[in-house]
Amino acid sequence: GINAEYGNFWSRTAMATPATKHPQHALFEELGLTPDKYLRPEQAARVVSTGREFLRATCLESHVNEVIVLPDGLSKLGLDVSIPSYVTEIARSADSVLSFCEQLDARQGLQNYDAYLSRFPDGIETLLSRDKDGDRFEDLLQMYREAKAEHPDDKYYISELGGYGKRDHPLTNERTRCILDADVRDLAEKDLGLKLPIWERGNAFVGEAGTGSCVHVDKVLWSNTGKNWTGQKLFAVWRLGSDTTDVLDRYYKKIMFPPFSETEIHALQKAVKVCLLVPGDVFVFCGACAHMAVSVGNELNVSGYEALVNFHPESLGTFRESGTEAHLEAEQASRTAMYEWKEDAVERLIDAENDVQKGLLTPQQLEDAVKELRQDRECSQLFHEIGGGHATKKSRTD
Repeated sequence: GINAEYGNFWSRTAMATPATKHPQHALFEELGLTPDKYLRPEQAARVVSTGREFLRATCLESHVNEVIVLPDGLSKLGLDVSIPSYVTEIARSADSVLSFCEQLDARQGLQNYDAYLSRFPDGIETLLSRDKDGDRFEDLLQMYREAKAEHPDDKYYISELGGYGKRDHPLTNERTRCILDADVRDLAEKDLGLKLPIWERGNAFVGEAGTGSCVHVDKVLWSNTGKNWTGQKLFAVWRLGSDTTDVLDRYYKKIMFPPFSETEIHALQKAVKVCLLVPGDVFVFCGACAHMAVSVGNELNVSGYEALVNFHPESLGTFRESGTEAHLEAEQASRTAMYEWKEDAVERLIDAENDVQKGLLTPQQLEDAVKELRQDRECSQLFHEIGGGHATKKSRTD
C-alpha cells in the first residue's frame, strides 16, 4: 500500500523494475499519476546510499539538471528527530492544512509562528498576505482566520514555517527563527569539516494533495537540500537554459496536479528529472533550474529546505547569474541582499585556505572556485578589499 515502509523503496524498485521503466513507475501508478503518459527512465533521480556520499555530493558536486536522493536519509543523517515532534504528529492526524493549523493553534498557538499561506484557485499560487483593507497579516493565526472565513473549502500550502520570534539555536546558539534543531549544514560541518560559501538555514513546509511549490526558480540561483518527513511529493526539474525559460513562460506560479492536461503532460515530458520524494528522503537539486514540488497522496506532506552555494565551479558560476538577464526578474532578490551574499561567499573562500591546509579541500578545488567567483565584477572587487586587509565590510543600498 501507499503507506507501507519506504526505507528500501528506491533499491527495491530499482531491482524489481525493468530498465525500460522509471524505477518509481509503480508508485506513480499507485498514486494515480498516469506515468505512462510522460515518465521516462532517464528522468529518475540519482540515488546515493550513504550519508557521507550525500554530504560530499552536496558540498563538492554540481547539481545543475540533477536531483540527488539519499533514501532513508533523515535516519542515516540523524535528522529524523530534528523537527518538533508535534509538527509531524499533527500532520499525520490532520486531513487538511486548515485542520493542521487548527490543531497547531490548540497545542502551540498560531500567533507564535510566521509563514506564508497559499491557496491555489485554478492551479495558480495565491498568497494570503493582506486583509480586505490592505493591511498585511502579522502571523500565521491571522492568515488562518482569513482562510477559514473567506475560503474555507480551498486547499492550502504553508511555506517557510518558522517561529514568530527568534530563539537560540540548540547547536550553535545563533539567533534564528528556524524551528528545526539541526540541518544538513550541521552534519556537513561536523562530518566533513566544511563550511560552504553560502549555506542558509531553512524552515518547514506543509502541504495537502494538489498544493506545493509552483513552477519557479529561486530568488538567488543556488542549490537546495530538502528533507521529507511525512507524505509524498511529486518533484520535477527542467533543464537549465531554454527548457527552464519555456516552462516559466507557460507555467510560472502555476502547479500541475492530476488529472494532467495535455499541455501539462507535454511539460512533464520535457522535464529533465521527475521523481517522487517519500518519507525519510533527503535530497539536493539546483534552484536555478525551473522546478515544481506538489504534494500527492492522502497524508499531509512535511518537508524542509536549506539554500546553499558549494565549492563546485558550476555552482558558483550559476550563483553569479543571480540578478542578471539570465534570471527571471520577478524572482530576483534585492541588489542589497545579493551584495551581502557575495560578501559572505568571498569571505568564506578566503577563509577556505585553512580547509586546504587541513586537507579538506584540494588546492585545485579552491583555485577553481576562486577563479570562477572572480569573474563577477563585484566579487572580484570584494576579493581585493577583503583579501587585501580591509577588515570592515562595505555595504551598499539599492
